Amino acid sequence: MEYIIEIDLEEEKKAYMKVSEDQKRKLVIVNRERFLELWKGDPNFTELSHGDREVWEKDRKYQDAAEGFSLGIRNPVPPANVTMLSREVITPIYGKSFFFFKKILYNKKEEIEYLAINNGITRTIWLLSKGAKCIPLIDDDGKSRDNLRKFSECKLKQGYQFISI
Repeated sequence: MEYIIEIDLEEEKKAYMKVSEDQKRKLVIVNRERFLELWKGDPNFTELSHGDREVWEKDRKYQDAAEGFSLGIRNPVPPANVTMLSREVITPIYGKSFFFFKKILYNKKEEIEYLAINNGITRTIWLLSKGAKCIPLIDDDGKSRDNLRKFSECKLKQGYQFISI
């Protein structure tokens, strides 16, 4: 069995994505704000992950996603595949020194979690640029779903709904 996810966009428009029975078990639908917060930690796509509608619409593959979504429910597209990862960030902490000079007192180490998109960046930025409040994602490694659900899952009928086919 396959499932279609109907996603609410701006101006009462809709986008459609499709998942298989197996993918549905790995599916998590994340709210937009939390998605963007987690994605900003990805060191590989900083221009897009820190971007806005203007940046996203200038992406070289953006029109491909627009074309893919343009067929609507007749040809729904797959959600992006993601993995939650973490990395160490080192921030120097400065103190006063001689006159106007500052010196590093110590380096603060912090482990941050971030969301890495393995496949589907263009589809995702298209949804973001169209005002989607909920972003469907497939958990690639099977370990990230619970972590994402814990604090960022959208509620059914508050930005999306399922249509089984």
